[in-house]
Amino acid sequence: MKKTLLTTLFFMLPLVGTYAQEQTDSLQQVAERITILSRRHTIETDAFENTTTCVNKKCNFPPDCPVRVEFDIFNGKPSNEMMFDIGFWGYDWCYWYKVTFLIDGKKYCLTFNENDGVRKVNSNATISEMCRYYVIPILAEMHEQYGKKIGEIGKDDYDVYCLMLALYITTSDIKIRFEGKDKIVDRDVKNKWLKPLKETFEYYHLLKGIPIK
Repeated sequence: MKKTLLTTLFFMLPLVGTYAQEQTDSLQQVAERITILSRRHTIETDAFENTTTCVNKKCNFPPDCPVRVEFDIFNGKPSNEMMFDIGFWGYDWCYWYKVTFLIDGKKYCLTFNENDGVRKVNSNATISEMCRYYVIPILAEMHEQYGKKIGEIGKDDYDVYCLMLALYITTSDIKIRFEGKDKIVDRDVKNKWLKPLKETFEYYHLLKGIPIK
């Protein structure tokens, strides 16, 4: 019996060693990726609000890309929530209340609460309207698993997270429709313009230590 056990352990040792090496390689790849992404982001400090926000250095929001992801960071760790911004720009007001994304043939719709957004006129005489959604991935995952039991808890987080995930995964150009009371404005967004959003989305998950699902 003892001999059999030793024989079994002898043959298992290479497997254990291989698994440990794979784990080490995986952790090293994650660390290298975090280093790369850290160089592509910058930390903006708001002394009045006492916050530090991580933003992509190449994010051009808008006019090139109407969407942006950023997150607050403390001592190198992200807060529990991501901030998802949607922006409209043009030479006339739209006062949009609904935005629809067409991504890989699937529609994602979000409504706009005017009290939660920021509307302003830029100095170059173009109009800028922005809305921000705060998304907690843990709540989104909880709603996905227990939606019927927990009701509306995490529903908004889930809807916006699904949209963000679709933007992260897609390799195609997308379309965005802003709908106002008397106006509809469509925007074509090239996939390459989504790269900053994709990088920040990934960076958040790597720093947080949670998988992208």
